[in-house]
Amino acid sequence: MEKRFFIGLCLFFVSACLLSSCNHGSEPQASTPSGVVKAWSKAVMDKDYPTALKLTDIAEEDFPLYEAWMEMMFDEMDGTSVEVVSQALSDEGDNATVKVTLKSEKDLDTILIRTAKRDGLWKVCLDSDF
Repeated sequence: MEKRFFIGLCLFFVSACLLSSCNHGSEPQASTPSGVVKAWSKAVMDKDYPTALKLTDIAEEDFPLYEAWMEMMFDEMDGTSVEVVSQALSDEGDNATVKVTLKSEKDLDTILIRTAKRDGLWKVCLDSDF
């Protein structure tokens, strides 16, 4: 009985380790609207624009154009913190608006970021009110 319990416990830990290692590759997590906005804003603040673009609904062939746009728009955001305030799902459940507060030493601003569900993952829509 003890041996089966120990084997079961070992299998549980191995399974947990394997499951937790999933999605640590090139595709960032995007399972909720607010989750994708948090991951996207972290990538933007870290100036990791390739990762940020993977979290958008932009076609991969357009990444170079949008990466240049992001560098121009977001490179001056050093010292800015981003806090998700709320999210509102559409009636269909495949679009959402995430309300975000941007805080810096000088300013406090609230913006809305649109998200859309694409192939089961939430993506940031770059036509939001940045």
